Formats: sequence, structure tokens, C-alpha cells
Amino acid sequence: MIKEKLLREREDQLALDQAAARARSAASEVRGAELVNAIATSRANAEAKLAQVQLALELSARDGRERAAAELRDAQARADALLAHATAQAAKLVAEARVQSREVIAKAAKIARKSQEMEALTKGAARFEAKRNAEGALELERQRTTWLKLLDEVGLDPAEQRALLARYGLKR
Repeated sequence: MIKEKLLREREDQLALDQAAARARSAASEVRGAELVNAIATSRANAEAKLAQVQLALELSARDGRERAAAELRDAQARADALLAHATAQAAKLVAEARVQSREVIAKAAKIARKSQEMEALTKGAARFEAKRNAEGALELERQRTTWLKLLDEVGLDPAEQRALLARYGLKR
């Protein structure tokens, strides 16, 4: 009963952490998509402004080629500034995603350590129960059945199951 509770708690924690990681990943993807859209919009706006400036140049060729050229330079500078800003935002989002990835990896490592600790506790509890109830063959058989069921639920591959069974002198 303790073993099953520990396993359920471990599975619940893993599910919560995986859901949190997926949510953070989805948020990063959304921010990335928003940034890509903002860059595309900025670029389209800059191109539209550039087209407007070029038209003004053609219309005012007789009166102000120098003024139109200055406007074109200003528009290009603004487009460069917008692009630089968008690039900085993209770098910031990438850095945030890296930090979040590191956090998820650290949390996964912590969960793995907890899982190993819980496994050790479960094994200790199983050994204690086996020693305490050694006099009753029926009780031992029940524990063996429970342990085998737990082994099946944990989802170990057959080779790992055989190794654990051999280690504790159990047979299927």
C-alpha cells in the first residue's frame, strides 16, 4: 500500500512537471512566432516606407533630389533600427528559452533523484516486510504477487525485471 502510494505520487509529480515543461515550451514558441510576425511586419512596413520615399523622389526629382535622398536614408535608418530591435528581442526570447530549458533539465534531474530515492525506500520496505512476515508462507506469496504486480506497473524491460527477480530470489 505504501509502495503503491509512493509510485502514484511519483507518477503524479512527473505528469505535473511534464505538463509544466510543455506549457513553457508552448509559451516560448508563441513568443517566437509573435517575434517572427513582428519582424515580418516591421520589414513590410520598412519596405512600404521605402517604396513611398522612392515615389516621392521620382515626383520631386526636379525640386528636391537631395531632400528625398535624406528621407530615404532616414527611412533606412529607421528600418535598420526596427530590425535591430526585433533582433534584440529575438535574442532575448532565445535566452529565456535556454534558461527555461535548463530549469526543466534541472527539475527532471531532481525528479530522477527522487525517483531513485523512492525506489530505494520501496526496496527497503519490501525487504522489511519480507523479513517480518517470514513465518507465513501465504503472506510471503501475497507479497511476492504484489511485488511482481508492482514490477509490471513500473514498466521495466524484461531484462531488468529478470535481474531484479534473480537478485531477490523470486520467480514468476
